[in-house]
Amino acid sequence: MALSQATNIVILMIVFSVLPIIAVVLRFYARRLQPTKLAWDDWLIIPGLMFTVGLNVTVIIGVFIANLGGHKTAATTRETIIASNQISWAIELLNVPAIILVKSSIVMFYYRIFHAQGRVFLVIVWVLLGLIALRISFFFAGIFKCVPIQNIWLVNTPGHNGCNEYILDYQVSAISNAVTDFLILIVPIPFVWQMRLPLRKRIGVIGIFLLGGFTLVAAILRVYFFQSVGNKINQGLTDTTYYQAPVFYWTAIENSIAVICACLPLMRTIVVHSSVERAVRRSWDSLRSRRGKSGRGTGSAGDSTPPSLEVQHEHEPHKVEASEASP
Repeated sequence: MALSQATNIVILMIVFSVLPIIAVVLRFYARRLQPTKLAWDDWLIIPGLMFTVGLNVTVIIGVFIANLGGHKTAATTRETIIASNQISWAIELLNVPAIILVKSSIVMFYYRIFHAQGRVFLVIVWVLLGLIALRISFFFAGIFKCVPIQNIWLVNTPGHNGCNEYILDYQVSAISNAVTDFLILIVPIPFVWQMRLPLRKRIGVIGIFLLGGFTLVAAILRVYFFQSVGNKINQGLTDTTYYQAPVFYWTAIENSIAVICACLPLMRTIVVHSSVERAVRRSWDSLRSRRGKSGRGTGSAGDSTPPSLEVQHEHEPHKVEASEASP
């Protein structure tokens, strides 16, 4: 017997709440194995996880108090419609800080391991952070899209038209988020490809970063469902509690996958006592050595190096560079 959409939503939200929590716990366990201090990317992922789980819990609440995932019938009360609109509004607002924090964590991770690549990479990092920060505008647009604000949850209630301009806002937000996901996905690839690493290892490191493509897939699906909802509303269909449900749970799934993907490169340390950072470090040291032999010698004080995040073994000295003190 097939499960109802509402039951499937609850199961999905539980699974995609537990998985990012496990990922973040493993991330910090992996960081504990490394002789370096926690950095900005580590601290940003914590509130990002909190908003992500909070969003998932809100979706579950919507199933029980707002008939999310169920069909709207003639017996559906005005209070249920209002609760559904309030849940929709809460999900929209929670999604903004979740996206900003998790994606900022990913970009700061890039900065931490690639910052020695020069000014070009620094400019790219600041551009990405700027694009992510622009999403704050969607937060305030979500709050003040209706005046007075209570009109937001009076949409489609008997005797009140409410405020119906929110579909376009949702679509613009979803599309811009998918574009940002794509940019974040491709940024590290050329820098990894230029490293002095064996082809197999370069492909392996790129593969780890490309796992973030799952976030992009979820973002694209969210855009698709936003468009589908908009078409249904334009056709005059009113069964919003049912056909809006995929928009909400794909929003939650996208953020949960983003948290997991942000932690995956670090969790490799647990498995093989190595890491993406270690590969970057070795490649950079090799490049410095070659440059030093050709002119000014190796190990000069003016050289900038990426942070060392290698696992300390019993026969290796504890080595922490000054650059590790900051992201």
